[in-house]
Amino acid sequence: MQSNGFADGSSADSKIKRMISLYKLRLRCRALFQKQKLDAQMDDEMRSHIEMQTQENIDSGMHPDEARYAALRQFGCVESIKETCRDQRGVSWIENLGRDLRYEARQMLKNPGFTTVAVLTLTLGVGVNLALFAMLNELMLRPKPVANPDELWAIAPATAAGQPIGFPVSRAYYEAIRQHPGVFKRVIGYAGIMPKLRTEEGAEIMYAELVSDDYFSFLGVTLALGRGFLPEEDAEPETHSVAVISHAFWQSQFGGAANVIGSTVTLNGKVIEIVGVAPREFAGLDFVQPVLWIPTSMEKLLDLHPHYRFVGRLADPAQAETARAALAPVVSEITSRGMIRGYESYGFASFFRGVRLEPIGRGSLGVASNRKEILDFLKGAGVATVLLLLIAGANVASLFLARALQRRKEMATRLALGATRGALVRQLVGEGILIAALGTAGAVLAFSWIGGTITQFASWWRGPALHPVFDLRLFIFAAGSLLLVGIGFSLFPALSATNFQPFSSLKDAEGADGPDRKRAWLRHTLIVAQIVGSLMLLCGATLCLRSISKQLAVDVGFRSDRLAIAPLNLERIGFTTNTVAAELAEIARRISLIPGVEQVGLSISEPLSGRYSNVGLGELEGYKNPEPGSILFDYAEIGPDVFAALAVPVLRGREIGHTDIELDRRVALVNESFVNKFWPGQEPLGKRVQSLDVEVVGVVKDVRYSRFVTAPKPMMFTRRWKEGLLHPYLLIRAKRDPHQVISGARTELARIHPKLLQGEISTLRDTMKNALGIQHTALRVLGILGGLALTLSVIGTYGVMAYLGRRRTREMGLRIALGATRGAVMKLILTAGLRLGFIALAIGLPLAIGAAGILRHQLAGISPFDPPSFIVVASCVLIALICACWLPARRAAKVEPLETLRYE
Repeated sequence: MQSNGFADGSSADSKIKRMISLYKLRLRCRALFQKQKLDAQMDDEMRSHIEMQTQENIDSGMHPDEARYAALRQFGCVESIKETCRDQRGVSWIENLGRDLRYEARQMLKNPGFTTVAVLTLTLGVGVNLALFAMLNELMLRPKPVANPDELWAIAPATAAGQPIGFPVSRAYYEAIRQHPGVFKRVIGYAGIMPKLRTEEGAEIMYAELVSDDYFSFLGVTLALGRGFLPEEDAEPETHSVAVISHAFWQSQFGGAANVIGSTVTLNGKVIEIVGVAPREFAGLDFVQPVLWIPTSMEKLLDLHPHYRFVGRLADPAQAETARAALAPVVSEITSRGMIRGYESYGFASFFRGVRLEPIGRGSLGVASNRKEILDFLKGAGVATVLLLLIAGANVASLFLARALQRRKEMATRLALGATRGALVRQLVGEGILIAALGTAGAVLAFSWIGGTITQFASWWRGPALHPVFDLRLFIFAAGSLLLVGIGFSLFPALSATNFQPFSSLKDAEGADGPDRKRAWLRHTLIVAQIVGSLMLLCGATLCLRSISKQLAVDVGFRSDRLAIAPLNLERIGFTTNTVAAELAEIARRISLIPGVEQVGLSISEPLSGRYSNVGLGELEGYKNPEPGSILFDYAEIGPDVFAALAVPVLRGREIGHTDIELDRRVALVNESFVNKFWPGQEPLGKRVQSLDVEVVGVVKDVRYSRFVTAPKPMMFTRRWKEGLLHPYLLIRAKRDPHQVISGARTELARIHPKLLQGEISTLRDTMKNALGIQHTALRVLGILGGLALTLSVIGTYGVMAYLGRRRTREMGLRIALGATRGAVMKLILTAGLRLGFIALAIGLPLAIGAAGILRHQLAGISPFDPPSFIVVASCVLIALICACWLPARRAAKVEPLETLRYE
């Protein structure tokens, strides 16, 4: 019973406390929103007390006037009591804040130039950071539109030690992992494929995915229409031709028709029935959005050789290591079987003995093959944009400090009249927060434009278009930026500007207490910080520029500067494998007749694009593999007259010609490295590669064909399937400048068929630049941010030097009056500016060298510590600083001593 009484007493106390809290909250709301009414009531109450006391005094025999004065003396200072009563309401700080904001707004309107420059500077700094964070949010942080996204883990091939490997995973592994999921709740598999979709005019290659039957239920995705896949549709191979289409495909191909369920599409000549439509927000698990999803049982029916990926659900992330260890024996057992019959094209990797796990539930990046490069770019870009924000903040802090120093006499007057230093600091910090709020608001308004500009730089992105969305994470980031800039870059200038003796400042003509050396350190520190930041950004941009130049200048083995490439699509305009040979010969003939064209070739793979393939064979005629595992070499599908167009000599035999296409001969060429490694001292011509079913007909000189960043390796060039020639690349070698033949080639291809050309005709040099897409993006971002940072630094340096010149006007006048030359006066100002520059170089260059390590994955051909890059940037920064100091120095040298001394 006692415990119950204690519980009842605690409950009653809690209830009373809640009632008191609610009562106080109600009173504070009244004080905030009914201030005038409460003030009127307080005036009436005080008047009543004074009148009652006055009447008592009169009743005691005092004269009425004397009685009222006595009552007032007894009551005390009325205004002081009113302020005390208002403070008791608990909302005085809100009223003070409102008054401060109104005062700061008036001050900003009085100085529109300062306000505009400060707001635009912060809009730039915050806006760039906001846009980059939006890209990071889109790629890495936004949860996928699935159930419990943080439970999803990608399962990727690895060595026994967990080191990632690039190995195509066949269906044998898919079936084994699905049957033995270990500690995972469930595991699904999926594989990207590129089937041909039959259209009214011909066929289009599009991206689709083979998926497990429980793919959509596993992810918790509710379809917009229809149903997902049934277990029997994935269990029985080649028996169920069904598909779930994406929302975008439903809208573009079927106009969003509600009766789409039951309609059909044709993939690789097979009729597929549509049984469902995915929701608008679902775009798959990888960075490329599929057009449709089909069961894995259709792998053989569509004549595909997919590379599977796996995703499992883990309720507890701490179980990741246990899950990895449980799956390692499963994949090791499949690998120990050796080359699996029916999957020879996948090759064999004896070191595929384990798996690695990565969380995949957030962002659209997924498990992209260039994930590491993209993350490295985002890391470097993040450092760069934060540097720009700090530089912009330091620039605004310099403006705040200069403006506060100009208002020192005003602040000295207010201190002399009774204001506290804390009140002045509070007002200056409030002004900084208001400026930061306006800058952040400008960044939010310009968010779409800035975000669109940055995403346009991301030419390396192969996924769906990036559309940064302003969500809660971005709002928190914007609020954090506002507080960082508003408080961080106004507090120190406010403390420094208000640390003075008011009476000395009132006596001084400039409103300052003698020489301003005590506070010069803050101005100089802000300038040095801006120069250091711009130096680091420009060093990064210069390193990227030199790296790209070095890579593009590499000798690829042929004249890449005279070649143009035109991507064609013959299947789209109705041609088939039966008619492609004659059509290609006619296209090549007509293009070769264009003035300025020297040679024309056709290739299935695009030269020097950075995309490459390799092949792993179990056996190769004439070669015994000394090590277990596959015989690996690079591989490319080509067409007729490729090496003639590239001007690469065929050392032995011949190259592939149009006759080989017409007669459907499966032939191949190999390079010198291939012969030296696999067939030394043997006759390569006539040898057959049984796994690929091709005969070697020629040997070509070693050149960099697929990738130009690595030296030539053993490589085979084949012509196996006519299907690839329905989407060839037309290689055009010009006699001089390839740009001169692009217009004529475009016109001639349009005459053949308006839709023959798929994309734009570009030079091979442009293709090489596109292969360096991430480096180009890093160069653009660092270059633009570095240029903006240097501009802000120059403006800040100019402002400080101009302020220094104005503060020392009397000194300059005296120097000139005592015989100093105007050149000596200019030297004085220039020396002060250059001193700051050399201090910044002494600090910035070591920091730039250290930060260059972030770019090591984006650099090739040069060291991250490339001396010419740092020397060039340091020279440019010093020249910019001299220009920033020149005008204030020249103005100071033009001071007329008599006028200055008369004024003083």
